[in-house]
Amino acid sequence: MWVKKNYRWIWIAVNRYEKKFINFIVGDGSAQTGQKLWNEIEDQIDGKIATDYWQPYEHFIPEKDHVQSKAETYTVEGYNSIFRHFLARMRRKTTRVSLPRDRFWNIHVQNRLGVIVKSGVSKIL
Repeated sequence: MWVKKNYRWIWIAVNRYEKKFINFIVGDGSAQTGQKLWNEIEDQIDGKIATDYWQPYEHFIPEKDHVQSKAETYTVEGYNSIFRHFLARMRRKTTRVSLPRDRFWNIHVQNRLGVIVKSGVSKIL
């Protein structure tokens, strides 16, 4: 039996020079979700934006400020590793959730990310 998976993506913005976490948003992997994060952080950006080669970035990051390179994304990859560590239990096939999906994400994901972020900048879609 085929089951459609409802993946959630954690989009994060990090100042790699100061190694500071700027903001994050949880949603799907589409350009619309990335655009929502961009709208939240674009006034805080004062330089080049380094990303990997994921295509949706090209839809909302200005081309003149956009640098695509895996070599420039090591800081954000470090945060991704921390998130995977704290959120690993959510991938278990035996996990049963009796809460509605939005409430589950708000309780579990925000609490896990709050340990790292310690601010009210989170957006759960």
